Amino acid sequence: MVRVGEVYGRGNTGRFLNAAICEEEGLWDTPLTIEKVELREINNRQKLVVHFRDIDDVLVLNRTNALIIAEKYGEETDEWAGKTIILKKTKRSFRGKLVDAIEVQTVDEEQDLSKENGKKGKKGKKGR
Repeated sequence: MVRVGEVYGRGNTGRFLNAAICEEEGLWDTPLTIEKVELREINNRQKLVVHFRDIDDVLVLNRTNALIIAEKYGEETDEWAGKTIILKKTKRSFRGKLVDAIEVQTVDEEQDLSKENGKKGKKGKKGR
């Protein structure tokens, strides 16, 4: 059985993030802290879904983004809780067209986040 929300972009606690939402909410280049990662079936495929402490929306990881996070924070997704990622705007080919997409960037513990800390999204915050 397919849930309407999984097809049309609503997660259990918020929307599935996409480039348009990141643009609307001002989430590009904003540090987000991972709360938890769950394995969820979406469109008959197993996907990792990242929940954040900072916002209600969730991020469904594609293979590339999962590998980027795993390279820095390890293969075990439970270890990602409390770690920070930044959503970067990029271009990807989708159905023969170049479209805006999300690419994650991990954050070094020593990295100065002071520039990004002032860039919180207006609507995407927790507890909307």
